Amino acid sequence: MLMDLISPLFPSAFVFIVCLGSISRSFTGVASGATRAALTQHFALQDNAADISAKEGSQETVATMVGMALGMLVARITIGHPLAIWFSFLSLTMFHMYANYRAVRCLALNSLNPERSSILLHHFTETGQVLSPKQVSSLEHVLPIQLTPWHSKKANSLDTKVRLGTRISSFDEMEM
Repeated sequence: MLMDLISPLFPSAFVFIVCLGSISRSFTGVASGATRAALTQHFALQDNAADISAKEGSQETVATMVGMALGMLVARITIGHPLAIWFSFLSLTMFHMYANYRAVRCLALNSLNPERSSILLHHFTETGQVLSPKQVSSLEHVLPIQLTPWHSKKANSLDTKVRLGTRISSFDEMEM
């Protein structure tokens, strides 16, 4: 959408910018499809992935229809007012990003990735207690660790020391 809004500002590159926007939307669709299966499995607690997927599809259809109707209303209201168009776009984009952030913070995935394993191992070596998936998810970053200025170098280095099939009690102090 951003590319579609800035394309009229650069008439000589109009086609290039519009095509770049279309490619960006395609990448977003691929990323969305790739994560959808994992999230469906996360919510399918009773081996009911098909039911979850069907309900998600129905909700997405309704949300898309409501969004299109509201989009047409906003387009009718803001037509001929570039400042109103940009204000609508920026405010709705910020709301969308905030809603996605809140949704991701609610997830407590049972699988391990490098950051979750680092958090889990660091806490275990410090306290001897294993955190629940919900506790680990509350400590996990939403953005990649490299983009957050407050990430812990100690926790980040733990994921390189994982050895599969080895008991933690067999490690000596130097290896931990």
